[in-house]
Amino acid sequence: MAQAAKQTMPVRGEKTCPKFDEADPTSLHRYFDDLEALFVRHSMPDADQDDWKSSTAGSRSRSSRR
Repeated sequence: MAQAAKQTMPVRGEKTCPKFDEADPTSLHRYFDDLEALFVRHSMPDADQDDWKSSTAGSRSRSSRR
């Protein structure tokens, strides 16, 4: 039986990574909802979630800042 490919959490800058728009504070709630859904999908331990949240908040790519 073939094993399914293991999905990984999206990293900052990837299209599927949750984003928080600093210009729209109302998007913060949606950002955390999206993160929670990813944590459940990927069975991320609670201890790792805070680090991941802070590493992706405001995750605009360098090219979008120009």
